[in-house]
Amino acid sequence: MSAPDPAPHAPLSAEDAELQALERRLARHDRRRHLVGRVLLWALALGSLACLLVFFRAELTRWGRARAVQVLAWWGDLPAAGVDLEAVHARLLPAWLVAEAHVYRQGPDEANRALRRLRKAVASDAILTAYVDELAGILRKPGRLRAAPKQPIDLARQWNRYLGPRGWWIEGVVRFDSSGAQFYAKSYHVDARLAVQAGATPVTARLVARVDNLNVIETVLGHAGPQQDGALVLVDRMHDFALETIWPLLDPALDALQPPISRAFAAAVRQQAMRTLPPADFAVLQATARHRFALEQVRLDVAERAACGSTYRLRRIDQRGLTPDQLLRVRGQAGRDGNDLCPGITPNEAAQLAAASEALHATPELAAAVAALVAWLARSVTVHEVRHVADQLQRRGLEVRLPCDLCGAEMEVRSRAELSAYLAELAHPDGGAAALLQTCQLDLAPTLGTGLALHRLRAELGQGVCQAPPVDLAARATAIQRRLFGHAEVIALPSDFPVRVHRHDAP
Repeated sequence: MSAPDPAPHAPLSAEDAELQALERRLARHDRRRHLVGRVLLWALALGSLACLLVFFRAELTRWGRARAVQVLAWWGDLPAAGVDLEAVHARLLPAWLVAEAHVYRQGPDEANRALRRLRKAVASDAILTAYVDELAGILRKPGRLRAAPKQPIDLARQWNRYLGPRGWWIEGVVRFDSSGAQFYAKSYHVDARLAVQAGATPVTARLVARVDNLNVIETVLGHAGPQQDGALVLVDRMHDFALETIWPLLDPALDALQPPISRAFAAAVRQQAMRTLPPADFAVLQATARHRFALEQVRLDVAERAACGSTYRLRRIDQRGLTPDQLLRVRGQAGRDGNDLCPGITPNEAAQLAAASEALHATPELAAAVAALVAWLARSVTVHEVRHVADQLQRRGLEVRLPCDLCGAEMEVRSRAELSAYLAELAHPDGGAAALLQTCQLDLAPTLGTGLALHRLRAELGQGVCQAPPVDLAARATAIQRRLFGHAEVIALPSDFPVRVHRHDAP
């Protein structure tokens, strides 16, 4: 069926024409209203954007230019290309910070020159340039460092997050004295970065070696702090501990000549070293222990004559002893002091140094064997420092007192933290007699901090523990840890923990 034809249009009435005119006016009004609405929306958006820009600018000022540049690096590749990072960390950064700290005595000229040298060295890297400029702004604004000492520490953390993967690290320190506040930074090369588990808590540990020439002597084997990312184990100090304390204990023929504490631990240390070290490395160290012992004895005898007025010192003696040039100078000093009542060094001592050094230089396998010894000792120190970091992550244990109902009110934040770390170290299979020996050699007053922790540790392990190390040391430490702190978490070192750890500047 076809559709019906449409009806013809009827003519508009007056009412219809008026209604259509009204609709046209309303449509024009709606268009103007929508246009005004869109303009208002755009104005609101632009105003919000302007507010965000003002806020972002203020945040950048508060946050720091260095972090802003680091944020920009997320969208681009800004490597430290062309920067001699060893020169920056070993010489240029320390030299500038030292000069900056002495501006009040020496004036600004040397600090300005040192800053220009540092900026020139990092000029090809926008992030490092921003870090240096930000740090200069902090140190050179009067009163800013004293008022906000955490700012350069935070900047050092940002520096480490940028350069840590490239193998470099700094530890910033703010020191207060009568002249005001001073900032300095110790510089390290990162020899290894390790992923460690403390129970269910992942912790990053780094084996690091000092590269700067600051006259700041470190007396500890590792570092951990509430403002520090992960744990640091100091290869240099581990190396010294291995050479001066542990290596001479590996020859049983020397036991009777050892100091009382070392004599008490010699057999236990030797047994664990024999079980742990590669057999060839242990054999080299045992065969050469008498030469190391001779070097250490001369060094100590020379130092003891300070009591009668001698100012001569033998500083750190390398793992191979003294070089030919050093021996030449020692013999010259001995020749000059031969008739003194309080000699710096005697001809006999010079001869002992020469004989021991020549024997060690003639042992080609020595460097690898010493590196294996350092790696073994570094394992227990890593456990100690990782326990500190885990306590901070889990309970803020480096800022507030760890929960320990049996510790007593006299044990504050540091003493509880150290007691927890020492117990974890001794409970670990890699701890043992060498770790306990190191604690027994620390002669600290049992009042506050580490001294109080060591006093409590020895009391808990049993009277006479430093005269006769217990054979069940790990089991005792585990039980004490669980009783005092309510846990005995296993700290699992990674399978890629280095088998050998060389000193950064060792030949």
